[in-house]
Parts: sequence; C-alpha cells; structure tokens
Amino acid sequence: LRLVPDLKVPGFQLRAAVARPEAAAFLDVYVMLPDGSRQAPATLPITGGRVAGTVTVREVRLWCPESPQLYDLELVLRTASGAELDRVRTYAGLREVTVAGDQVLLNGRPLYQRLVLVQGYYPGGVYTPASDAGWRRDVELVKEAGFNSLRMHQKLEAARFLYWCDRLGVLVWAELPSALWPGAESRRQVRA
Repeated sequence: LRLVPDLKVPGFQLRAAVARPEAAAFLDVYVMLPDGSRQAPATLPITGGRVAGTVTVREVRLWCPESPQLYDLELVLRTASGAELDRVRTYAGLREVTVAGDQVLLNGRPLYQRLVLVQGYYPGGVYTPASDAGWRRDVELVKEAGFNSLRMHQKLEAARFLYWCDRLGVLVWAELPSALWPGAESRRQVRA
C-alpha cells in the first residue's frame, strides 16, 4: 500500500497490490475526519490485482510540526457483490515537502529546521527500548528541547518510532546505512 499526499486534490493518491485478486472487485477507502465522522468512501476498482486512484479529503487540515493532523483511514476489500474480504486500518498526513532555491518548504511555506541527530540507543536494548513508551518519550524529548526535525544516523528506524514522530509532529530526515559491498544488488536495495 502506498499513499501519497496530493494537496492539489486535496487528498491522497493510492496504489496497492492485492495478494489474491481472483475474488476482489473493488476497494472502499474511508477517511475519518477530525470531528470523528467518516466521509463517504472512495470506491476504487481492482484491475489485474492492482488498485490505483484518488482519495479526496473533505475537511483539509495540513500536517506540520505545530499541528500534526493525521487522518485515520479504513480500507475495505470487497467482492463484486459488496461482500467484505479484508479490512485494514492505517493513517496518513496531508503535507508536501519541496525545495525552492536554498529553502525547504513545508506545505508551500519556508520551514526553519531545528534538527537533532538521533542514533537511537536504549539502555538494555541497544536499538530497542523496553516498551513503546520509550520510543514515544524520545520523540517527546525532541519536541521539549525545541527541535522540529531529527536526522536518523546510519540506521533504519523502527516503524513504531516513526509512528510517534508522525503523531507528535517531528519531521524525519533518514539516511541509508553504509553499504558494505557496493554493487548491483546493493543499488537495487537502496532504490527499493
């Protein structure tokens, strides 16, 4: 599943593959709005085991560090008759990062980045804290110290840490770990 924010729509461009498409006919995508209501679904057809389309958002609230608005989404895979085959819940933020000259723009506005280097070492667990609260607390400390961004140094960060960055409003610059054996396979993995 890939959701790409598109501020022009406004909404998300969705692409996904269906593992066993023989029974699947369409995907309903529900967007939960900030007031707790659920807007009518975007219904996207499945063709050749793939689904692609636009999911609009009725109430637009852009994600930024000061106001990390996220939209919860529910995706329901259905047969041609409408019977449910599978259901997935996820979230996404409406935001756009671009560069204009020497400025980084977030949602079309200049962003002054206050970054801190994060290497993610935890007592007793090296790269893993004792609980989810450890990852959350790291992100809270970044915010409390006045930073709005962080740079992950030479490691792939756990999805749970990135979740807390999304929820609490911290931008993440990630760099790939150094490849030990450069070559075609390393380049393929980096691109992926």
